[in-house]
Amino acid sequence: LWNISPRLRTDYRSNVRENSVRWVTSPAIKMEYRGRQKYGFQMEAGGKWANRDDNRAKNGGSSYFLSLGYQAKF
Repeated sequence: LWNISPRLRTDYRSNVRENSVRWVTSPAIKMEYRGRQKYGFQMEAGGKWANRDDNRAKNGGSSYFLSLGYQAKF
């Protein structure tokens, strides 16, 4: 009945011109429920954390998301 899919994405970027390094980490989880064969619900939630380090300063930020859905197969 349940399908659970955790995900983890990590990005590393090095910019030689600006002498900076950027890390981005994005964990998420997707859950699906199919009570009957033709109908189901989906939910996906996650976040994104970013850090940038250069000679002048350290910058960071974060964002989050939630997505809900309904499935009907014909």
